[in-house]
Amino acid sequence: FVQNVAVAPSHRRRGIASQLVVEVERQAVSSWGVDESWLVAAEDDAGLRRLYQNLGYEVRCGSLGQVVMRKHLRPDGQLTPALTAGHPSPPKESQGSLGSAAGPEAIIDQLSAATVCGDAYGGTRGAYGGVTALLTEMATQGMYVGVGCLGICFLVQPLGGTRLSELVPSGDAPVAAVCEAALGFGLAGAELFRLGSWPWTPNRMGPITSGQAVQLAPLWRIAGGEARASAALAAIGAWQLSIAIAEETYYRGLVLSGSRSAVLGLGGVGLPVAPPLAAMVALLLSSAVFGAVHLEFASAAEPGDAAGGRAATDSSATDDSAARWFGVTAAYGAAYGALFVATGLHLLAPVCLHAGINTGLCMGRWQQLREMDAECARALFVEAEA
Repeated sequence: FVQNVAVAPSHRRRGIASQLVVEVERQAVSSWGVDESWLVAAEDDAGLRRLYQNLGYEVRCGSLGQVVMRKHLRPDGQLTPALTAGHPSPPKESQGSLGSAAGPEAIIDQLSAATVCGDAYGGTRGAYGGVTALLTEMATQGMYVGVGCLGICFLVQPLGGTRLSELVPSGDAPVAAVCEAALGFGLAGAELFRLGSWPWTPNRMGPITSGQAVQLAPLWRIAGGEARASAALAAIGAWQLSIAIAEETYYRGLVLSGSRSAVLGLGGVGLPVAPPLAAMVALLLSSAVFGAVHLEFASAAEPGDAAGGRAATDSSATDDSAARWFGVTAAYGAAYGALFVATGLHLLAPVCLHAGINTGLCMGRWQQLREMDAECARALFVEAEA
């Protein structure tokens, strides 16, 4: 894969990007015996596509605002084993996320066979797909839940803050639990309707940006090739519920309630703070932390990046900009936090709101994946995970 080719602004328009690509192609062929080179680019970036077409790359497919381009690196165009006898192996860091030394096409084939890509995606339900991928993701979220619970028990509770047992409605109040869950799911439905994502409509979801591809890669592994909506909904719902429990336990149960207790504790040093003000400060802080953490999905591309699509600073790529990611996720964090405070520092309602919104959005993306060209989907998510 050609990925993240960049030229300093002061040295652009001198053919340097073309020279860089030609040089890495030469090394790939001479040192490793590579047969093909692949890349993914934004469909509406005419300049980027022209650059690669001039270098011999051809568009293989296009979907959701992205195009996959390929170039044969051997004159005869015949495919041979990516690493022929006598060629040294590539350095470990170049072997891809599956640890394969067989080059981009083999990595694509291995990842396809290892995911739930079914017949529509040319793969099978391998060790990394379907239930195994779901359980792996849920186990990871379970670890985060444990970290959050430990923080609440050993950092928040000793300071007089909320106890872990107080974060959920008591067992003798089932009506309250049902009402809080209904409130959370009801608000989730309203938000999905506002976004135009209910009922699930793939053509309203918009293109998958590079940052979203990183975030959606687990969705592709878990349910990308599942043809049944009911099975996809069950898997996606379980996955998103585990994420919601983990993030709400940490950001609301630990960060928000802990910050609130710390602000209220200022009264002990002669700086009394009213509980509503303490809750507001804690809400803003936890929302900012929630937004900042999600900046990892923002585009890291710089102006002039090749093979990375449009740059984060491009006004037409605001969906992947750091400001966009922070603003949207911090706003949702504030909504979850406000519901947490409004329900008496209970996690049930925000968990249901969080899981409901993300499950609905992921179902829309799942339908997009079902309609997406198989080769384009594999290339998009393999590059994202790389």
